[in-house]
Amino acid sequence: MERVTEPLLDPAGIGMLRPALRAAGYTSGGVTDPVSYVRLWLSDASERADAGRAAEWLDWFDAHKVEAVGFGLVTLRRSGHEDPVVRVEELRQAVDPPLGTQVAAWFDRQDRLRGRRLLDHRYRMAHGLRLHQEATIGDEGWAVDRQLLALPHGLRWTEEVDPLVLALVSGCDGRVALKDQLTVLAAAHDVAEDALAEVAEPIVAHLVERGFLEVVA
Repeated sequence: MERVTEPLLDPAGIGMLRPALRAAGYTSGGVTDPVSYVRLWLSDASERADAGRAAEWLDWFDAHKVEAVGFGLVTLRRSGHEDPVVRVEELRQAVDPPLGTQVAAWFDRQDRLRGRRLLDHRYRMAHGLRLHQEATIGDEGWAVDRQLLALPHGLRWTEEVDPLVLALVSGCDGRVALKDQLTVLAAAHDVAEDALAEVAEPIVAHLVERGFLEVVA
């Protein structure tokens, strides 16, 4: 068992790898407490009855103030960029195997985003994208409480969106640049176009990164 005394994604640790990275991702598959983790490790190593070994590890966790142990996948991609993208994701949903294919697609989407002025490009909704709505009944009929975009494949992300973001995504058919979409939305919702663009750009980047939207050109 390798003892790691510094968090793998500590900014200092990433700094040491910075010249070699384009992006880094940590995908969490669950968290357990130190006692359960030690029991699991000793069981896998056929050392279940080794009380001294268990005490040694628990003392080490206590000395380093470890409260929980995460299971997951760390992925690094080599590049000459000085400003790698780092993401820590927690996957609680079922995903389509193999996971490596999904991670590679995430890196590819990062490549599409890097160095782009997002407002100048066209986007389309991912194939099969779904909209889930939750509503409650009232005196005047059904009222929508939540709206979630859902990917039926890949990492199967879901994302709660407000009506304005939903309208933006719905208009992404690959034919109109984002800045032209925002012109129409700003007029329809009576908001300043510059303010809407400032808010929309990071939202679109996030939706592309997650795979809800695809960059067309």
